[in-house]
Amino acid sequence: MKYEIKEISKNRKWHRFADTPPDPDAIAGVAIDTVDKSPIYGVREPTEDGYSGWYIWAGEYSNAADFFKPIHVRHMKDFFPIVEKYLSLPPGCKFIVDDKGYEDIWAEDN
Repeated sequence: MKYEIKEISKNRKWHRFADTPPDPDAIAGVAIDTVDKSPIYGVREPTEDGYSGWYIWAGEYSNAADFFKPIHVRHMKDFFPIVEKYLSLPPGCKFIVDDKGYEDIWAEDN
């Protein structure tokens, strides 16, 4: 896997990551009912066949079984357009963003 060092966050100045965009036809778990809330959270789990690994929600997280709805990655912009630029982060990465300019991106330690 090729890694590059890029500046991707004002709060965590440097972060090592790979450019691993998900297949546009892959499925992401999106909390559609939270689109009007803030901040927006993203977590990328390991990918599997047909599954992007992404879970996206805004505001408070819920353990409800129907909290996340399966949608194709290509439709993410219809619900959370601000997150498109983060979808190439590799599995293990997380982010928090809002529409006022807050941005925090990090990778979980293995």
